[in-house]
Amino acid sequence: MYECIRQYNKLKHNAYLDITSPRDIYQLVQDIIDNDLRRWVESEGAYRFIEESTRNQEIMIQKTIKTQFENALLRRGIRDIDIIREPQLLDDIRPDFLISYGFIGSVVVEIKRVTNSQVRNKEEREKYASKLKRYIEGTNSDYLIYILFNTKKKDKLDKYLLEVEKCYKDNARIVVRGLNCVREMDV
Repeated sequence: MYECIRQYNKLKHNAYLDITSPRDIYQLVQDIIDNDLRRWVESEGAYRFIEESTRNQEIMIQKTIKTQFENALLRRGIRDIDIIREPQLLDDIRPDFLISYGFIGSVVVEIKRVTNSQVRNKEEREKYASKLKRYIEGTNSDYLIYILFNTKKKDKLDKYLLEVEKCYKDNARIVVRGLNCVREMDV
């Protein structure tokens, strides 16, 4: 009997990872963005070519980011997290990603390039903030991570990152991150 219990505990430990709450998923996704994606984008030079690309930049970013999320999760030994690209909500809006782990919870990830007017223009930025709140409600998510991508040498990510963060400073469920596809030495 003792041996059966020991074997069960070993299997349970290996099968059920340390994801027990929506906050765990949120922290895992943030860790992937802050470490894996940041290294891939900023150090390894992913998307440096995108400034010359003229079509479907956002779609290309979404597809490759999804693959990077999947790879990062596999490296951590996590296989059962669902990553849905552009899930369609009832009012026909589509967040970029919905990342969930069974019934534990979910996190929305939204990506915008700094060149987008919803980042650059104050009025549009504030109006877009209500849309992000609808993403959380519409997907029944616990958190939203909003990633700003700088893909142009002339734009300054830090300037817009601070402005966008101001829109969400009172909302603990939304965090803003920035990824700079243009290295300082490239400018």
